[in-house]
Amino acid sequence: MKNIFLPISYRVLIAEDEPLFLNNIKKKLQTAAPDFEICGTAYNGADALEQIKQSHPHLLITDIQMPRMNGLELIRQVQEHYPYIQIVILSSYTDFEYMKEAIRCGIKDYILKTAPIDEMKEILDKIRANLTERYYRLLYTFLSSKILEPKQQLPMDDYNFYTWVSCLNFQIFYLHIGNIGRQYYFPELIHFQENLLTQSSLHQIIEEVFSQNGWVYIKDTSGSGGYLLSFTESGQRPGTASLAQTLYQQLSKTVPCFPIHIIYSAGPCNLTSLSQVARDLQRQCENHRLYGKSLLERASASSSYTAALDAKSDEMLRSLLPCGSLAELRQKVKLLISHWTLISCGFQDLYQHLLFLMRIIRRHNQNLSNEELAHIEYNLIYHFYAEPTLKALEPTIFNTLEFVIMDMDKEAGQDIDDAVYYLKKYLDENYCAYISLNDIAEKYHFTASYLSKSFKKKMHITPLKYVINLRIERAKQLMRQNPELSLKEIGIMVGYEDPNYFSRIFKNCTGINPSEYMQ
Repeated sequence: MKNIFLPISYRVLIAEDEPLFLNNIKKKLQTAAPDFEICGTAYNGADALEQIKQSHPHLLITDIQMPRMNGLELIRQVQEHYPYIQIVILSSYTDFEYMKEAIRCGIKDYILKTAPIDEMKEILDKIRANLTERYYRLLYTFLSSKILEPKQQLPMDDYNFYTWVSCLNFQIFYLHIGNIGRQYYFPELIHFQENLLTQSSLHQIIEEVFSQNGWVYIKDTSGSGGYLLSFTESGQRPGTASLAQTLYQQLSKTVPCFPIHIIYSAGPCNLTSLSQVARDLQRQCENHRLYGKSLLERASASSSYTAALDAKSDEMLRSLLPCGSLAELRQKVKLLISHWTLISCGFQDLYQHLLFLMRIIRRHNQNLSNEELAHIEYNLIYHFYAEPTLKALEPTIFNTLEFVIMDMDKEAGQDIDDAVYYLKKYLDENYCAYISLNDIAEKYHFTASYLSKSFKKKMHITPLKYVINLRIERAKQLMRQNPELSLKEIGIMVGYEDPNYFSRIFKNCTGINPSEYMQ
């Protein structure tokens, strides 16, 4: 959050019962900090309190010894009813005992009545910094709540802040980098997204593009996008479309392989319509984005959207299993990817296609265990969100099908005992890491499918099931020996960064939840 357009001036009320000192303080203040506007003066605490009710100053400068209501009582009243007002005490050398009481009330700033202008300026610079920091915090919290939790009512006890923010107009941009979506959000993907945002230098680019505007970036907690709000009090600013285009071009340079999505508001909106406009932009991005393709659009009338399989994709997916050979399978996967590219398959449509593919895999191979199927699905969906393009997703789909297909080419007569031995040794030593059967198979010039089936024939268990068993047994050992570890920590130590997925696999293998096992 940078370059926020804060109030042009801060209002100050001075309470001092001696006219000479009062006029002296006024002159020093006007010279030391012209942006502090004197909105009133009072000769006693009671009069000062009445004026505060009407003028709501940002800063109160008060003497301690005054008639009717002294400064200490005024401070207590202000702190109770107007806690957002900054307070500075006017002090003389004879006010030592009063100053101790003021410190007990929490007042830290004071100015000697005879202090030179430089000391006055130093105090006011500090006050200005405190007010600015407070506005930054309030604004971010307030706008985040308006967008992310519009039903939540925040207490608005700061009259000055609420009056200011109510006058603001907003340009809104919904930003989304990459293909990570809302349905699945694994810890690995969170880390991936954070790296992608770092790579894109998002905040630095925003600052460069919006250097003449106030802005704040609010991450969408339900997904991987974010809301960029640009605002001024006057509503006069560079065009929204022009800013969106510049932002799009700059981000595209930093992450050229991954899609950039920017949906921007049709025009300025006020505080009342902020949450609705933000939701419409996010919904439009979800509905319009295509897999692996960038998107730059102006907000349009929102319409409902339902993901569905197209007839040709349905037919092509059903034909993938069974296949007569790996070559045939590879060709069919290529044709499927080409079809999705040709029809500009929508992001949500493609997600539904992959879920349909998992249903085909489940029907085709009844021998796979639930934990093996969960592992395959996890890997497929992870790569769906992490790959930059459809072309990059092609090997993942092929490798997933290669693992489960049963009628593959047979490399008859080849001795694979060494390969099976080294595969077992590799799995024993690296079961916590990502396992690629393809890398091992290529080393020994076999297909991953043939190596997997040979491993099962010799070891009476699939490589995937073998890895899962190693992880679960290690997890059980850690639970017994290290009861101080959390389930999340144990899951990460055995290769499962997502605690929910770890619990699911653990229960499939043992019949009970990890928390029950630890009791």
